[in-house]
Amino acid sequence: MRRHLLRGVLPSWAIIGRVQFTHPVLRAAHGVFTLIGQAVTLSTSTAGQALTGVFVLTGQAVKLEKATRMAAAAASFVLTGVAAGLFKHYPLIAGTGSFSLTGMAAGFVRSLRLVGSAGSFSLTGIAANLFKTIDFPVGVGSFTLTGIAAGLRHASRLAIGTGSFALTGQATRLLEGHRIAIGTGSFALTGIDATLTYTPLGGNDAFTVLLLHCDGTDASTTFTDSSASAHTITANGNAQVDTAQSVFGGASYLGDGSGDGLTAADSADWNFGSGNFALDARVRYASVSIGGLFGQWASSSNYWVVYRTGGAVLRLLAVSGGSTVIDCQWSWTPSANTWYHVAISRSGNSFRAFINGSQIGSTLTDTDAMPDIAGSLYIGNHPETASLNGWMDEVRISKGTDRGWTGTTITVPVVAYS
Repeated sequence: MRRHLLRGVLPSWAIIGRVQFTHPVLRAAHGVFTLIGQAVTLSTSTAGQALTGVFVLTGQAVKLEKATRMAAAAASFVLTGVAAGLFKHYPLIAGTGSFSLTGMAAGFVRSLRLVGSAGSFSLTGIAANLFKTIDFPVGVGSFTLTGIAAGLRHASRLAIGTGSFALTGQATRLLEGHRIAIGTGSFALTGIDATLTYTPLGGNDAFTVLLLHCDGTDASTTFTDSSASAHTITANGNAQVDTAQSVFGGASYLGDGSGDGLTAADSADWNFGSGNFALDARVRYASVSIGGLFGQWASSSNYWVVYRTGGAVLRLLAVSGGSTVIDCQWSWTPSANTWYHVAISRSGNSFRAFINGSQIGSTLTDTDAMPDIAGSLYIGNHPETASLNGWMDEVRISKGTDRGWTGTTITVPVVAYS
């Protein structure tokens, strides 16, 4: 085996024939880099780059193994062959150009990053597969897998900004993917046996009537409702954006427990009636004490609230005309300075609570409707309890759906709702 350092700045490099290389660097700055042969192999390459040129591998058994970087900035990256394969690659990047794998067994195995920003990314073949891949983002371009058995397995992120993501084939599958997300583009699975398993919802949809990402500059009092309802949010007391703590987006809501909180005007969005609904947020206590998380209030005789009581209980309480209508209580003892995903759902007449994806307590039954309260919505505070001394992030109210939270576990989002 021969070891070479190949660089092309303005000219081009071409290796033609039955060849095999162990390259520490494969680079073409403004030119063209080409490997053509029966068994073209790049092994343990630390960089295989084409910056503004073209990177091409062509052959019957084109393989790149343990390459830590193969990038094309504004040009194209192409692998073509009967068994085109990339194994254990860390980034495979096309900036504004295109990335293509074409062949009967085009495969990426244990690739940690496959990125196309404004260009296109394509895998085409009879068995186009991506296994144990960490990141498949696309900015404003497209990502395409086409083949009889196009599959992505153990992928923890499949994301699109404003482009499109498509899997097409007879047995198109995504297995155990933690994130399949789209901004304003499209995600399509087309095939005889198209399957997505263990994939969370996007989260901001037609059922979302309030969504607070709680992002912004430190100490800001501006909170934006990112749902389609776009409710006006008012910060009260010392309620503010805090960049010292967050789950997503680099900031969160902070209240000091002394009358702080967020409010929104009364709306039909808060009138759940007997229908399904779901409430969820990330919560972190500076000190564990009584504190309202969600609720509405018109008077001490007409309100509903979700709060942690002084008796280590997460409680959903609804009062109408001075009488208790719904009272659901689940034992919960949180710790200070720990983020929790807190969720409550109603499905039919069944009420459930979840902490960090696991149901707490029992499923409680109540046939009563939630009262229609003619009062403001409260987040992080409630006049009948107290304000939260701590942080909240990714606050969401969903109406008309239980979000599928009907079992003993739910999927805790690993990214912000979109």
